[in-house]
Amino acid sequence: MKAPKKPKPPKAKEIDPFFGLKLIAYYRTGLPVNEEDLDEEAMVQFAKWQICKIKNVLFNDPVWDNYTDPEILIEFFAIKFDENEKLRDEFQAGLVTAKKADVDWMLRQEEKLLKQGKIKEEPSEKPKESPLVEFKPAPVEEFEDKF
Repeated sequence: MKAPKKPKPPKAKEIDPFFGLKLIAYYRTGLPVNEEDLDEEAMVQFAKWQICKIKNVLFNDPVWDNYTDPEILIEFFAIKFDENEKLRDEFQAGLVTAKKADVDWMLRQEEKLLKQGKIKEEPSEKPKESPLVEFKPAPVEEFEDKF
């Protein structure tokens, strides 16, 4: 069995006159290959295209003037969570936290067991971390559309 042939680069006179337009379409319909190239602008462009496909809206439709970049991303993620229950469940698993009453009860139990000598407090060099993890979204950067 022969290995598939690699596409040959076009000769000088075979240059595609639509190459620039195809390149824009290529980047619009996918995320960058290199992770360091994935920024908010690339993600918004990809999300906007995905919404266009699903909602049958053109990319330059005036409806997009009514949305901020974060709103576009919210729409995109909402659609993805609706489409993919596994993705939704994975995200939801990260949201589960203990209630304040539960944390208070655990701290009281720990104190009680320490007094009874059933557990020993281990000295630590760093301060105790909160059992709850807080989600802090990245600051939103304003940018100018260059297309």
